[in-house]
Amino acid sequence: MSNFRIGDPVILFPYADGTEPDLRKAVVFRASIANCTSDMITLKLRNVQTDARAFRLGLGKKWAIEHDFIDSSDASLFRGMHAFLSAPQSRRDLLLFQREPQIDESVSLVNDYGDFNELSLHVKQAQDFFLIIGPPGTGKTSFGLVNTLMEELSNPQSQVLLLSYTNRAVDEICSKLEEKNLNYIRIGNELACDVLYRSHLLSNQVQHCLTLADLKAKIQRTHIFVSTTASLNANIALFSLKQFDLAIIDEASQILEPHLISLLSAKQDDQTPSIKKFVMIGDQKQLPAVVQQTKQESRVSQKELNDILLTDCRLSLFERLLKKYGNNPTVTFMLHRQGRMHEDIAQFPNVYFYENKLRIVGAPYCPHQDKELPSAGEGSDALSDIITSQRIAFIAVGAPKNSPSDKVNQNEADLIASLVVKIYQHEGKDAFDVNETIGIIVPYRNQIATIRNTLEKYGIPEIVNIAIDTVERFQGSQRKFIIYGFTVQKYYQLNFLTNNTYTDSHGYIIDRKLNVAMTRAEEHLILVGNPELLSRNKVFNSLIEYSRSRQCYYDFTKE
Repeated sequence: MSNFRIGDPVILFPYADGTEPDLRKAVVFRASIANCTSDMITLKLRNVQTDARAFRLGLGKKWAIEHDFIDSSDASLFRGMHAFLSAPQSRRDLLLFQREPQIDESVSLVNDYGDFNELSLHVKQAQDFFLIIGPPGTGKTSFGLVNTLMEELSNPQSQVLLLSYTNRAVDEICSKLEEKNLNYIRIGNELACDVLYRSHLLSNQVQHCLTLADLKAKIQRTHIFVSTTASLNANIALFSLKQFDLAIIDEASQILEPHLISLLSAKQDDQTPSIKKFVMIGDQKQLPAVVQQTKQESRVSQKELNDILLTDCRLSLFERLLKKYGNNPTVTFMLHRQGRMHEDIAQFPNVYFYENKLRIVGAPYCPHQDKELPSAGEGSDALSDIITSQRIAFIAVGAPKNSPSDKVNQNEADLIASLVVKIYQHEGKDAFDVNETIGIIVPYRNQIATIRNTLEKYGIPEIVNIAIDTVERFQGSQRKFIIYGFTVQKYYQLNFLTNNTYTDSHGYIIDRKLNVAMTRAEEHLILVGNPELLSRNKVFNSLIEYSRSRQCYYDFTKE
């Protein structure tokens, strides 16, 4: 059982058989996981070795592969502090709330964006920044980002920077650029980039530049650059070659201030900001930034910082700006119409997390959202009936009697694997799409491996490679069927499941992990867990009672 994933940074080093692996006593190679199966792991070295003798030191020894926790990003964070202190005064004043954002109401739209004209006009009139709140399925990338980009590009001289937190989200942005047939350069490395977009990587785009002048010309000719914030922080010299009229930052609610501050503080030789204006797109009710520090460690008590609404170091710049300007329609807009979830699936998160503000798009654009199912299954077996007659279901499963770890729940893995097989049979081999039909969300990497091993036993090649991942890695994705396995067996594990919960200004308890997990589903959502344990949490208990009231609660604890 492995908790490695493709793309993970790792270290590789030899050690003598019978001894404890100790990287302090060996030559260490840094690498990334290129592929990982049950019997083989493939690594790609960060630095190519030109002499095989580097590996002969390990002859007759075993090799250890461990997660690479060597943090190489600290330098960019310190540079960011310095950049902020020397940033243009107007930008510092803006971020410290010492001046109000500027609006130019004389500006008008060049293009027509239909139902999104109001949003697009407000974005264009904002001269400093704009915040777009994008709840699940509301098209924050497809419409919020793309429409803003297309309006900016109506000026043929405009230079645009597109940023996001994860490489998966950057892949999604690249797919939108491909649909629009737009030329762009992506900053990053090959393993972190989908194969479809690798030809756009900076390293590949400049292969034929023979001189520094050629390189500069290529960068100047390209009007769109795409990157994660981490990759751009590592290549911040780009700003010495280029000034951007607009930066659009997707997944902004997941990006901490220190990871953005160096980018927003960068300046040109004439002391003007390297990024003239920025638009942030996010949702504070979905997953926040990943932070190791506790709530107590992250609390900010200094009055001067509290005055600018910096109260918790775990909060993103997006959230801090939203606290200040959330009710200001000239710089903030919330998308309300979602085209992803069927109305029955959307009801719980809409009521409990979004104050019932979301509306479905429905037919004719999203006909699956109001499509009805048969009132009952054919009676062949319980799981098949759930799949064919329910949009949302909670399946109660008892805790396993013996488990190698609290993070492994074989009972749930067996039931989830059975569900996958039933869905595969129901959809049919020709209609089943590994990238669209099923997604499985669980909280632990160990449970991912357990479910995948269980699926392999059925001998159906099409289901082995379906997406099984944690909720953090599923944000931004969607599937026709989503299966959420809670996995937990002990009370203490509820703290991990709910560690991204907060109470909003209206008194609603917002469970961001549950919100993201439920809202990945398009047509069917199946929840699998131990109700006796989960009901000890207020939000989970509400979910279980909701499923009972909808007659979609199924007890498999005695199976």
